[in-house]
Amino acid sequence: MTDSCIDLLLHAHATDFADASLWILDEGSAASVAALAHSANYFLTNRWDIFSNLTKVCKTQPKKQVILNDMDLSVFSTSAINSLWFRISKEKPVTNHIINQALSFLPPRGKLHLAGEKNEGIKSYFTNGKKGFGEGHIEKHGKDYLATLVKTHPNNSVHLDTKDYAQLRSIGDIHSVSQHEKTYSLVSKPGIFGWQKLDRGSEFLALALQEWLTNNANSDLSNTRILDLGCGYGYLSVIAADLGFGEIHATDNNFTAIQALQETATANALPITGWVDDCGLYNTQDKKGYDWLVCNPPFHQGFDTHTDLTEKFIHAIAQHLRPSGQAFVVVNQFIGLETRAQRYSTKPFKTVEVIKRDKSFKVVRLVG
Repeated sequence: MTDSCIDLLLHAHATDFADASLWILDEGSAASVAALAHSANYFLTNRWDIFSNLTKVCKTQPKKQVILNDMDLSVFSTSAINSLWFRISKEKPVTNHIINQALSFLPPRGKLHLAGEKNEGIKSYFTNGKKGFGEGHIEKHGKDYLATLVKTHPNNSVHLDTKDYAQLRSIGDIHSVSQHEKTYSLVSKPGIFGWQKLDRGSEFLALALQEWLTNNANSDLSNTRILDLGCGYGYLSVIAADLGFGEIHATDNNFTAIQALQETATANALPITGWVDDCGLYNTQDKKGYDWLVCNPPFHQGFDTHTDLTEKFIHAIAQHLRPSGQAFVVVNQFIGLETRAQRYSTKPFKTVEVIKRDKSFKVVRLVG
């Protein structure tokens, strides 16, 4: 299902088309890749699935440029681009980061086109952005808004709050679950879901892992391969290292998350290998399979309502597990992951069981 705000931008772009336009694509753009690929020559995203699919579609068109990074516009030539198109992010620091960059990046009379819903703050972004750009207009289209900022009288002293977007930083320490006096530093930044907090679901999963290992007498994990699927800044990867897993891999669809994961691993001298990928399915980084897998799926992206996303994670888990390998997945109580996993027939699971639950979460164990 495509995003109505992306559709609104595409319609506006069709009437204001120029080769010199750059699309900036966040997570909400994945379903619109085919249409987007034919709309412009320049694309920037921080999501592997969007980057990979756009690259495939555009590979026969050498003029097109697709870049994967942490939303950094400086990799593009300012002389080649005069308009930017962006469906505002769920995260305020990300959108403010784009607006700030656009003000310095665009040439005189250059335009930044934004789309979003009222409850996402689109009117505030427009009002604050106009103070820096000079001119602009905003239109209501049902529940969505289309805003255009025009760089006519730029005021470079206007700087919207990005929470120091570009900088990785420590967000605190966590205590070892196996060694009472040991602590680990966690590194994160804006642009990662839940970037400045410990996710309650991940903490619940960490506790379930510790209990499972204690109750099932798995004492030596030094030769055990584990994958942290959808790792974020790496909390569960750190827990895996603390519990004694010898070979830890981690992957996330978000380029920014892997930056933080790698810094977290370095800060704590932990043997964690991370890479950007969509559920770890399309990169050739590792095809050996895993003995263990941990996952806190992105239900905030619609995991509870989008069957395709649910099926994608179940498929990924099944593909990554070695024979008799086991996955531990934490989800909200209302998500029927175990029911869908039991129906999965491509590579059926031998065991599907809920091993821990509370009022908010449950941990599902899947055995390949």
